[in-house]
Amino acid sequence: MSGQKTTGLQLLALPTSFGKTYSMCQAISEYVKDSCKAKRTIVFIANSKKHLPADELKKALGKELYARHVLLLTGRVDHLKSVVPILQNEVQDKFKDENFQNMLQLLQQPKTDDNDAQEIGQLSYHLIEKVKAEMKNDGIQGKENIRGAIKEKKKYKWVAKVFPESTIDDFDVILMTTDKLLKASACITNRYRFLSEEFIEDKIFFIDEFDTVKEKITQSLIEEREREIIDLVSLYKDIKRAVKDFRHTKYSQEWQNALDGACRDILENVNDREKDMDKMFNFYLDYKLSEEYAHKDRLFLFYGQDTISIHKMGLVDVLARKDFHVRKNVIRCIPPTERTTEDKNDIDVGEMIRYINGHISYFKKFFLYEWGVNYKNQINSKRKSRAESNHEESYELITADEARRTMIHKITEAQEKIRFLASDYWKSSISTDKERIRRFNNYYEDGFRYFNFKDSNYHLEETHF
Repeated sequence: MSGQKTTGLQLLALPTSFGKTYSMCQAISEYVKDSCKAKRTIVFIANSKKHLPADELKKALGKELYARHVLLLTGRVDHLKSVVPILQNEVQDKFKDENFQNMLQLLQQPKTDDNDAQEIGQLSYHLIEKVKAEMKNDGIQGKENIRGAIKEKKKYKWVAKVFPESTIDDFDVILMTTDKLLKASACITNRYRFLSEEFIEDKIFFIDEFDTVKEKITQSLIEEREREIIDLVSLYKDIKRAVKDFRHTKYSQEWQNALDGACRDILENVNDREKDMDKMFNFYLDYKLSEEYAHKDRLFLFYGQDTISIHKMGLVDVLARKDFHVRKNVIRCIPPTERTTEDKNDIDVGEMIRYINGHISYFKKFFLYEWGVNYKNQINSKRKSRAESNHEESYELITADEARRTMIHKITEAQEKIRFLASDYWKSSISTDKERIRRFNNYYEDGFRYFNFKDSNYHLEETHF
């Protein structure tokens, strides 16, 4: 805070009641009041809401400056419960549909269990989508224009009170719990993760109880990674089935019209590539580990662009051989020095993964892109014609990303596969997601790559943030 260092991590290690929180609040207060400085947003992280210094900062800054400069981000349900009067009195009737009424009813219950909280979250997302659609009909698009409408237009001023993340860039200090930091946040302007380069870049972080917060973040990243593991062979087969359906389309007229000449050419190319890969890698048979490795926990995974072996056996070649007795391609791990002439016709699993990844990338970048644009145009044209014939003043448009989402759900219902297929299109994804798919570090290293940590037990000058 002194301005002598622009990066790095400083650990303030003092016993309880020695004034750590008070000193930090005074430093933050001085920083906010000093209008001569080029401001960097301050983010204060604590493991629980009761450890966030909202009251202390309010005393240090005064109510007026606190309201103008500090944003306290709590859980979505807790916050919505606190703004029920605003939902009742300030939200226009056009937004108060059945979903809104159901959400309001749940928020007014004395107790909220996990199922209720999940439903409230989903219903609040419906409200967000309804506001976004209304803004689109009003010709309000783009992050800056949306933020401007929320600040200036009476119709939308309630949005900042109900969804405070929508105006997060207007505040100099943000207080949030570790749980909030780790979760995705849906708001009117966009949907993003706080734990991302986009949010973290060029900010000053105060972290209460650093070691416990660090441990919680690392554990969360480990669990998230396990959820995101993708069997690429399975995804390849999902796409293959979908391509067959697209080529012999059983879908609506809009789907067929979206398959214009260029799109059909790409689809035929995808089909030809799949035929070649089926011959090269025997995809008409499933893959399985050989019995000698079957007892190993997660010995082999089809993950991202890599073939991963998680057991301590050194460098090996991962090969697969067709076994007619079990009607499967059986995977074996062989040190290069032990390979024989019999192995030369085996399938190189690393090469297979590279082929699959290239094929999926081609499908995403060319077919999904081309089809999404075409389908969007088909749907919007149809809606425009219907609105004109019915003399309607407005109608809802869909985006190319929403069109691609429709197709991706036809390909697979597995959430980790949907996120993988959508990652190049939806800017809300964490920017490091694609890096995580490409590389496999140990869990500790993978978690800390999010922060560019160089960790040391001595902290202070040896730990760089």
